[in-house]
Amino acid sequence: MTSEYYGCTYCGQLLTAMVPDSVHTEADRIKREGILDIVPMNVKCMACKKDNALYWYRPTKN
Repeated sequence: MTSEYYGCTYCGQLLTAMVPDSVHTEADRIKREGILDIVPMNVKCMACKKDNALYWYRPTKN
């Protein structure tokens, strides 16, 4: 599995989030309306100890 890197929404510290599976590989901080196949993930910042929500989706087709 691979990792994705995001900044904490509170303090900016770099966060590492592991991709949950081989299907849900696209992440967003905002829950998209109308999509049911999501994997929610909470990533706790090690610097400020606050929770950061990520929502993992299947990649969109171009």
